[in-house]
Amino acid sequence: EQGWHLYEWRRKKANPIAGRTYPQPLWFGEENIAGKTILLYDEQGLGDTIQFCRYATLVADLGARVILEVPRSLKSLLISLSGVVEIVELGTPLHDFDYQCPLLSLPLAFKTDLSNIPANIPYLKSNLEKSLSWKERLGERSKLRVGLVWSGGFRQNQPETWSVNKRRNIPLDKFASLKHPDVEFYSLQKGQPGESELAELKRNNWEGPDIIDFTSQLYDFSDTAALVDNLDLVITVDTSTAHLAGALGKPVWILNRFDSCWRWLLDRTDSPWYPTARLYRQEKPEDWDSIVQRVKTDLNCFQPSNAP
Repeated sequence: EQGWHLYEWRRKKANPIAGRTYPQPLWFGEENIAGKTILLYDEQGLGDTIQFCRYATLVADLGARVILEVPRSLKSLLISLSGVVEIVELGTPLHDFDYQCPLLSLPLAFKTDLSNIPANIPYLKSNLEKSLSWKERLGERSKLRVGLVWSGGFRQNQPETWSVNKRRNIPLDKFASLKHPDVEFYSLQKGQPGESELAELKRNNWEGPDIIDFTSQLYDFSDTAALVDNLDLVITVDTSTAHLAGALGKPVWILNRFDSCWRWLLDRTDSPWYPTARLYRQEKPEDWDSIVQRVKTDLNCFQPSNAP
């Protein structure tokens, strides 16, 4: 709940912190926008966009014509979002619009609190053709299929994020004990240094689980969503894949650093944002071993409805 203070701060600003300037007035839920065109746009990380794009549907329900501006990697995925009439890639020309609002200010516009978080999932869907292609490629299901992400994206030009990345990332070799004869693990890890970490372990004959790696064939989030659609569970650190799995309604276990992000609240193992999420939070800084042990125990008992 402490994060909502940020929205009150933005209400008083003439320009959002997204780094984009538009002459149209900001909308914070006060004006009647029925019959009006409103531009909604991302402003922070990819995971933030996936989490808060759900509000675009609520804006459309007010009678507005919704344009959504997002990075290229999200455009194909967000086509499935209900209520949006146009998805525009960041950096391309925009059609005329009457109002604007950054995505992370929409909870303020809708007076969101813990009692009314819009959590109807799935609110995103995988591309059917791509999903069927992965289904054929993976073949007949014989074991539990689990996707893994152990590292958040490294932003070379944002040194202020490096310390957070270091605290939220899990050294891949910590997952060695998850090896199980009835579980197939699939890498969902995009970006460095995570991809190189997996390649290095494989070169050195790692004795942990065999992590099947198709990530070179995942070109954007719609590709990742299609692969996730064919898995039973996603286990991930706090990064965009956690939001993707939650938005798709896929069971997702989120492994959180001790100083967890505000959105996951405190002293909870569930999330009001994603009903299929389970949270594992460090009890003390840098202690990933106890979390991995809990995951191992829970994985032995996990049985989704479509499991063999």
